[in-house]
Amino acid sequence: MVPNDIRAKLTRRPFQPLRIHLSDGSSHEVSDETHATVSLMELAIGVEPDDSGLPRRAIYIDPRHVTRIEPIVPGTTPGGGSTNGN
Repeated sequence: MVPNDIRAKLTRRPFQPLRIHLSDGSSHEVSDETHATVSLMELAIGVEPDDSGLPRRAIYIDPRHVTRIEPIVPGTTPGGGSTNGN
């Protein structure tokens, strides 16, 4: 995905938590707008939040490996399925 498309999703107002899917099949959640930033060469995502919500570390991803970004809707699982069995 191109960095400008990623940035548009990260800076949407009001911010909505996002799930970022990668080409290796993994996904990462961005629950706070301050926990991710994108440049032309990399996407940095803060992970493993502590009790105060601050990330313990960051992961760095080549934006070309982002396959899709979806909003996190309460009550859904990765990929958009319902968690309530319906």
